[in-house]
Amino acid sequence: MTGTINIIRASGITPETAAAYSLGRTGKGLLTRVYRELRHLPAVYPGFARWYFSRVCPELGIRREIFLAMAEKRIAGVAILKKGEENKICTLKVHRDFSGKGIGKLLFEESFSYLEEDRPFFTVSGAVRDLLTPFIKKYRFRLTGTLPGFYVQGLTEFIYNR
Repeated sequence: MTGTINIIRASGITPETAAAYSLGRTGKGLLTRVYRELRHLPAVYPGFARWYFSRVCPELGIRREIFLAMAEKRIAGVAILKKGEENKICTLKVHRDFSGKGIGKLLFEESFSYLEEDRPFFTVSGAVRDLLTPFIKKYRFRLTGTLPGFYVQGLTEFIYNR
């Protein structure tokens, strides 16, 4: 892996941290920038923008957390987590420019630590399942169900660890 990768929590970003990573500002501006990194997701998850801005952002630091993998002052990866009655990795995405550099592994392991469990609830769209299969095998996630056409007609959602 070239360069240093740092995992930071969005709920704990101070103005100084934001400046150090060239994130601009904290608060709503930062959350909008994170959303832009995930903007392709509505193709496989219609309603993603509504969920992100109405659930994730207001619950950040309470029931939700966003981890950012920072590399070369860029957001190299994002994990969105839900903690409470249901511990879930809601979203995990590595930017294609940083694929194969260990960022997915770092985000998964930071997620496990934050959620305080090794096999949290996790669902994966059939559109991206092949990309995540190495992690699913590495961490021994257990397939517990499928939902054909749940979000998008013709795509199956795979359910793990439920």
